[in-house]
Amino acid sequence: MLEPFPGAERGSYDIVAIRYVTLAITASEWETSIKNLITLLKPGGWIQWIDSDDLRFYQSRPGTSVAAIKEVFESVASFGRGRNLAIGMIRKTAAILREEGLRDVWEDCFAGDRVAEDREAEDRESKTRNGLEAMRSVLGRMATVEGSGWTVERRDRVSEEARREADDGAYFVLDQYCVVGKKP
Repeated sequence: MLEPFPGAERGSYDIVAIRYVTLAITASEWETSIKNLITLLKPGGWIQWIDSDDLRFYQSRPGTSVAAIKEVFESVASFGRGRNLAIGMIRKTAAILREEGLRDVWEDCFAGDRVAEDREAEDRESKTRNGLEAMRSVLGRMATVEGSGWTVERRDRVSEEARREADDGAYFVLDQYCVVGKKP
């Protein structure tokens, strides 16, 4: 999506759906990606982009620490911002789609802690553990980058602390943003 698509692909699709690329492309690549993806649509075709934003931390039991969980996620976010990753760009997507001439553009936000299956403590805990495991992998890569402030030892120590916090009822919520638009 960072390069123009082959001519045979352009104008071929009724729907183009994009999911969770915030940590995979830079903010400066976001608009280029949108423009390239729009070329794939047939007239009347729809683009749908879903990505996350608005990270928040909670405790399901009073007094539970969220310090390590915050350290994990905020470190990854800070590292991403320092490399101009597209954190927060989903909020600008609707305006870009309109600028590119798409119609019926709308956006919606799904509060991550309000979705029915996420209200159950077991689901929150599972999603928190899965998210922590994904971030552990990212922190491992960060440990190989000079000046990141992370080492494998720090990653292991903080990841273990974060797992204990999750066991004690700490969790995080990421809101999901959905933006759609129709090619005239």
